[in-house]
Amino acid sequence: QYTDKQYIEFSRSAGFIQWRFFSRPGVYFFYRLENTSCFFVCRVLTWHGLSLLSIVDYRTTLKKSREFDLILKAARKLTTLTGLDGIMTMSSLSFFDRILKKNGFIGTGRPQPVLTNAPVDISPEQIENRNIVYATMADCDIDLNL
Repeated sequence: QYTDKQYIEFSRSAGFIQWRFFSRPGVYFFYRLENTSCFFVCRVLTWHGLSLLSIVDYRTTLKKSREFDLILKAARKLTTLTGLDGIMTMSSLSFFDRILKKNGFIGTGRPQPVLTNAPVDISPEQIENRNIVYATMADCDIDLNL
């Protein structure tokens, strides 16, 4: 999806969510914030000997940092209640980068390019500033490779 030329977003249709997260019972856990379209999906995984809660997917209203803050707060609560070592997620937009840093997250790994031949009008500045692609671990199947 390329909405109003603001950013590129991968589909979150009911069919995609059902196939990606509910076809493997007991692996993924889906949480939705009341009275919003905001949600997140998580799972437990082991990474470098640490037991982590991985926020595999999330959708919030962009420019409403409170929604993403609430997702992180809920993830911290789940991590504490289950005795996990920490939280892992992925960010592709500077909007989320700022909120993650504010909440004590640090960057690791390396950038992953997104390539397309779709007819989109994207400036090099938008790409450099991380303001064009809304992607999560679910879009890249990263959680399946950890």
